[in-house]
Amino acid sequence: MTLPEGDSTAAEWAALSQRFGQTSMLDGWLPLTVELVAGLMLVLAIGFRSRTWWLRWMPIVAVAGVLTSLAVRWYVASEGLAGVPAPLRF
Repeated sequence: MTLPEGDSTAAEWAALSQRFGQTSMLDGWLPLTVELVAGLMLVLAIGFRSRTWWLRWMPIVAVAGVLTSLAVRWYVASEGLAGVPAPLRF
């Protein structure tokens, strides 16, 4: 383990490493926190749009999202990237 640049001492680095060194990116509190913050930002970004925006752009965005997810599902299946088929909800 290398020390970061700056005024950090070895004790400070060891304390940070001990506290966050075992944080999992797949399960635990960190992914849930990231998902909640991303969801909040999404709600804030599109939640306060005008009625015209919702009527004009939301159907286009929804169709683009569905087409993108179908394309990704086809690509993953065609390349054999997953051992088992994706669930239908995916």
